[in-house]
Amino acid sequence: MDFYLTHGFALYKTVLIMKFDLSQEIKDFPVAPNVVIKQSDLENEEEIKKYFIASKLSQNGNCLNLASVRWTKHFPGWALFNAYSADELIGSVMTYSVTEERSATENIFVVPSWRRKGIAKACIITALKHLKAQGQKEASLTVRQDNKGAINLYLSLGYRMLDTMYEFSIEVE
Repeated sequence: MDFYLTHGFALYKTVLIMKFDLSQEIKDFPVAPNVVIKQSDLENEEEIKKYFIASKLSQNGNCLNLASVRWTKHFPGWALFNAYSADELIGSVMTYSVTEERSATENIFVVPSWRRKGIAKACIITALKHLKAQGQKEASLTVRQDNKGAINLYLSLGYRMLDTMYEFSIEVE
């Protein structure tokens, strides 16, 4: 880090890496009666576009692009768990294998009008149960250090700190 800081780089962001031990009990979490969580394969363009629109709305435009969504589907162990109210996609969590025993849980989002209703928690729990059933031992995720709400959610679910990643940037003329 000293090298980068002494050569004109600035700290761009700090990212926490958290892990969930899948050998522990995963408690159920009730979701609102009008909400259904389903595993999705994003099998058609309409589903992909719905996913992209909900993701974009949820993350202030800072989300995976359509090509990235299509690309991630080819990761080993890829699975997607979407929350729906009627036909509206309101939240999601993506998982994929990192190693034979560890998977990532990422691109977790809930559209703003559905936040603080347990949607993210229910999606994550569904994903964790899926990973455990697949024989995975650990689930990991990354979260920006300044995203206190997400950090508190992950801690409440049983995720624990694993590491910290620092990203640096430099002005290029």
